[in-house]
Amino acid sequence: MQTSTSPAEHTEPVRHIDWTRLDDERAVLAQVWAALPAAQEQRDKAHLLSFLEHEGLVAESIQQGKALYAYADGPREPSSPVECEWYLEFRCDRDGGRLAEVTVEKRLIGP
Repeated sequence: MQTSTSPAEHTEPVRHIDWTRLDDERAVLAQVWAALPAAQEQRDKAHLLSFLEHEGLVAESIQQGKALYAYADGPREPSSPVECEWYLEFRCDRDGGRLAEVTVEKRLIGP
């Protein structure tokens, strides 16, 4: 699992993110942060929901709306019937208004 509270370095965003081509959690985090507004005060729940909708992802709310999560298709595991998905969790500040942290986890699904 990889967690980030801000972009590690500025990365040019890929529009629409090709989730299946991203190899690891760091690459996913880089693309997510690049797709969100650069100014922290603009990283509110409305922008986050807009980003998820733009990516075709469905957001679910947890912890009384202070966190959102979504799943995205991940890469196939080489020589295996197992598939992957990205679990994305977005945590907001105490007020529930601004994005404070993004967590990404690669989950394996399959037989």
